[in-house]
Amino acid sequence: MAEFERVCSVADVPSGEKRFFKIKKKEIAIVNVEGSFYAIQNQCTHEQGDLSSGTLSDYVLKCPEHGAEFDVRSGRVLLGPDESDPSSIEPATRYETSVRGDEVFVRL
Repeated sequence: MAEFERVCSVADVPSGEKRFFKIKKKEIAIVNVEGSFYAIQNQCTHEQGDLSSGTLSDYVLKCPEHGAEFDVRSGRVLLGPDESDPSSIEPATRYETSVRGDEVFVRL
């Protein structure tokens, strides 16, 4: 099983925000929703849009390219690109997170 890798400090990603990180050649977005941290692949599964540049509303991360929406808790597609059916694209990969003290870790 993969080990947890330190990604950032808790202060690096304020509540309601998301940030891009590259860890072990994987590009991920770290999302903070009311003090709970989530890690999701940074590329949209439609056309590789930069999810860390998208909008975050509660647990929903919206791709800035074509508007696909992902639940950061599971990676599940809530809305496909250009408001299409969610089944039109693959879910995003979500990674397990752990907060230890004031540090955020991700299992890749």
